[in-house]
Amino acid sequence: MTLKKLHLIFITLTLLTLLLIGGCVSKKSTDMVSPVSYQQLKGFEVKFSISKSTFFSGEEVPLKLNIKNTGDNPQKLSFTSGQEYEFLVNDDSGNEVWRWSYGKVFAMILREKKLEPGEELVYEVVWPQENFEGERVPVGSYVVKGYSTSDELREIILDLEIKIVD
Repeated sequence: MTLKKLHLIFITLTLLTLLLIGGCVSKKSTDMVSPVSYQQLKGFEVKFSISKSTFFSGEEVPLKLNIKNTGDNPQKLSFTSGQEYEFLVNDDSGNEVWRWSYGKVFAMILREKKLEPGEELVYEVVWPQENFEGERVPVGSYVVKGYSTSDELREIILDLEIKIVD
């Protein structure tokens, strides 16, 4: 055999091996892009994000809400209770199946939070794929939502779609 033929056989075997290995990779990483929804209002940027859009049944779903002062001056957020944010989940029929604040008690107090230019608040919670009764939700499509409960930003309700698969 000539050196060219050996080289061609080596390249062919290498490519076949890579294709074979590629076809056997586990499907644990369901997608590569982190879904994000955001909106700007009154000198604030509100961003809602999740780590991916497809989750396996029973896998925790991390939810994250960022509120950033994008203005040049300090700004305040006014709250009517101790609750500063909310996350909720609706099934594909639009029925609410989970709400972060469900069963929680918040102090009823008027207060303000001041954010300096560029300062950001970050709120993170995990949805355990359970409904209000603590039962695992079925496989399917869901809409997760996040928002600030401040007077200034409560009209911005950001949502993202996710799928739960077996």
